[in-house]
Amino acid sequence: MVVSISKNEQMSSNTEVNYFFKPCKQLIPREAELRLVEHFNKYATKLDDVVNFGSQVLTWEVQQLKNEEYISTPLTLLRESLDLTDSCAILLSKGAADSAKILTRSLFELFLSIGYLCKADTKQRSYAYMVSSILDDIKYHNSVLQTYSQKNGKVKMPLSEEQILEIKELIWGKESLFDMPGYEDAYKYYCTETERRKRIKNNRKLENWYSYYDGPRNLRGLSAELGADDAYTFFYSKYSKAAHGNESFLGKMVSSGEYSAEMVQLRSFSDLQSVFHYIFMFSTSILETYLSTILPERSAELEIFRSWSRQEMVKLIKD
Repeated sequence: MVVSISKNEQMSSNTEVNYFFKPCKQLIPREAELRLVEHFNKYATKLDDVVNFGSQVLTWEVQQLKNEEYISTPLTLLRESLDLTDSCAILLSKGAADSAKILTRSLFELFLSIGYLCKADTKQRSYAYMVSSILDDIKYHNSVLQTYSQKNGKVKMPLSEEQILEIKELIWGKESLFDMPGYEDAYKYYCTETERRKRIKNNRKLENWYSYYDGPRNLRGLSAELGADDAYTFFYSKYSKAAHGNESFLGKMVSSGEYSAEMVQLRSFSDLQSVFHYIFMFSTSILETYLSTILPERSAELEIFRSWSRQEMVKLIKD
């Protein structure tokens, strides 16, 4: 919805302090019309159902792989995807479709990550994910030590000796994981590949966990690996602009005269249906992939969920 805001309206003569903390109803509709609330809830409720089902999945015992530590990787990624889906449902229930785009972009990345983990070599790829994450943590802690060192004269309040020791012990603890089974193989690959790149003067660092073992080089390659080229091109690239603030001005405000302007209201719901379709597609696909790979003994429950999700999507498309 586009609303007009004149200069005279902005410069009200009302001097009460409380006035400035009351919403401009044209810009921020705190109380939407009943028909709009029902429209928003129609989509939000479907996402709630996805999260409800996913919450059950998280509680099911992993029977065949219950003693394997690596299973925590797809499990925690699933939990994160449900958290994002739930947050998107909250936003859509208020009609805030534009803000939901940013979270949907992150959901797409999880869709790719879980898809790649479960496509093949789940154990090996899960340890690659964990090793890459640990290396990032170590890099961060070393950066803190270097930046806030007592030897750095630019720092007004450098770390104390006790704080430095605590961080070093934290780093040593993380590095010790590289000697454990599973971690050891992934870390060995990281070191070998890093040295190989140095020898051939390849400055590109091995930063992405999915690039281990000759995997895709970047997110575009990962999308191609999973047959999600179209989603990357038509969804991810476009929504990345919103995530990075590149669309904050374009399409949000236009001049309508010398002393007035037209602005899209906050909580814009113009793209709500298309945003919902992406969220629903990514979140249900994540659950289906997880169940079919990590919990194959739950095939009956998977079929129930798969049938439900297909039916709901058809209903919403017809609406």
